[in-house]
Amino acid sequence: MGMLISEQTFLSVVIALFIGLLLAKKRNGFVLAIFLFTALGLTHKIVFYCFQPVLTVTECAEWKCAAISIYGPASSICSCSTIDFPLGTLVEWNGQSLPLLDRPFLARLTPFRSGASFNLAHWKQSRGISGQLEPIEQMSSSEQNLLNFLRASEQIAPLSVQLRQLIQSALIESFSGEVLCFLYAIATGNKTKLPFELKSIFAQTGLAHLLAVSGYHVGLVCFGPLMLLRTRRMILRWVGLALVITMAWGFVSLCEWPASACRAATMITLYAIANAFYTQIDPIQVWSATLCLMLSKNPSLALDLGTQMSFSAVLSILLFARIASRFRSFKKTSMATGIPIVAQLGTVATAIPAFHIFPFYFLPFNIAAQFAMTGIGLLFGAWGVCFALDLPVTLHHFFHQALSSLISQLLDWLYFFQHNFVLAINLDRTPRWIWIALSSLYFLHALRCIQFKKRTGYIFIQFVACVLILLPWGILAPMMRNPIVLKTHRKPVLHIPDGNALRIIAFDQRDSAAAHRRSIFNGTHNAKLTCLIPGEHWSNGRGEYLFWVSDREAIGCIAKRPCNYRYTGENKGTFCFEETSIYWESWGADQEFN
Repeated sequence: MGMLISEQTFLSVVIALFIGLLLAKKRNGFVLAIFLFTALGLTHKIVFYCFQPVLTVTECAEWKCAAISIYGPASSICSCSTIDFPLGTLVEWNGQSLPLLDRPFLARLTPFRSGASFNLAHWKQSRGISGQLEPIEQMSSSEQNLLNFLRASEQIAPLSVQLRQLIQSALIESFSGEVLCFLYAIATGNKTKLPFELKSIFAQTGLAHLLAVSGYHVGLVCFGPLMLLRTRRMILRWVGLALVITMAWGFVSLCEWPASACRAATMITLYAIANAFYTQIDPIQVWSATLCLMLSKNPSLALDLGTQMSFSAVLSILLFARIASRFRSFKKTSMATGIPIVAQLGTVATAIPAFHIFPFYFLPFNIAAQFAMTGIGLLFGAWGVCFALDLPVTLHHFFHQALSSLISQLLDWLYFFQHNFVLAINLDRTPRWIWIALSSLYFLHALRCIQFKKRTGYIFIQFVACVLILLPWGILAPMMRNPIVLKTHRKPVLHIPDGNALRIIAFDQRDSAAAHRRSIFNGTHNAKLTCLIPGEHWSNGRGEYLFWVSDREAIGCIAKRPCNYRYTGENKGTFCFEETSIYWESWGADQEFN
């Protein structure tokens, strides 16, 4: 909240009025908490802008590095300082060899560029990385080779990097194809090896959260040690606590410290400490303490999409678990079916505006995934023990075949459902306020159910009624419109309704494949792609057409209205649709023509 106030000053008035209303009700403790977190955000932004300004252009200066962290053969993060960054900042090193520590050198800092719909610069900034640092002075080839040899003999990769490489080698040696990619993703959190088709299936079935390292994965890793905390012997409790902390944070380090995994490891650690000392602690208190600790360390996480979704999903589940604990019958069934639903309700405010997709059958797929992932986790752990301890070949082969067959069969079923059913709907045209309203309504009514226990049924009916009122205005009405959408990639990409299909017209060959893949990922079916480069034309049987009149201008008729497209440079131009004219830039905002 405080970080948003520093960028949008009108919010300060709203926050002041809100705090004033709370003060009028004499809820000083809650007001103090809001004030402290608002001040935390403001202070972080002020300090960040003063000592770590956000770069927009490449800057050259004299730098000095104080620490280096190696994350792989070609990935190094350095903590460096200069006149513009007197307190130091994190940078990605882009040189051929690592810099000397505490030695000044000339280098250029290049800001990150977002060359796609994903905002890479914002994601890097949320992790405190300011840009890519590249040395200006280059050494001769002989000096470079000698320095690289000396550095290679001196530098020792961190234990987590060595373990990640061992896991990768073991997986490559034993598995292949999509089974290998899936296991590597859930074991290390690295999804770069997953093929696009597999990612789209997980997104359209509502199972994408299984590929992001979070509480599900950390819980499976720490399942055994957590059982030791249930014993009455103090020595076993201490052993369990030590194993929980070691295994949880070791797994987070192995996965390169994603925010969702850090959240899960912190919550499990706090729970284990309280349990080891026979102290009862409420799960929502654990959630609150984790939020305070993570935001105190890095307030920029408040604007990170993954962090928002992780904390929102967990809070929605904890609130529902508090309500479901009062049920006299069908408690386990309500938990199994209710958790996927409330997790969706808690995260739609951030997930759908970002990904524009809603899976129809997320509930049955997530219920089945609870059993499937447990089986995969147990088989994967048994295979890993057999591989590491070099147990008999027969036992190792049994777990290997069982794990491969299970994952292959599950992926085949997912492909079958994708090819024969419409699994998701594209919600690109729905306004963001509807999803914020749905999440807010859920949290509000969940808190009311906890506070007014005897009125749970009445409050639930109120919530359903509010949702039914919002659906026609926020979802159905926008979905019934068929506007022509201009999405800007390197150059504009037109999305034109064509009967039951969607016609995609790209003006750059580099944009055509990306636009088509993105439409499939968002649940669009029957997409027809046309790449209209200079010298070509497009037309259909309804009098709609586009053709080039020069190397920089195309004219035509769409929806019985004249249109004109031109670009005045490599990254900018104009698009006219009847009397409406807009200016476009590469990777700019999307536009709609009704």
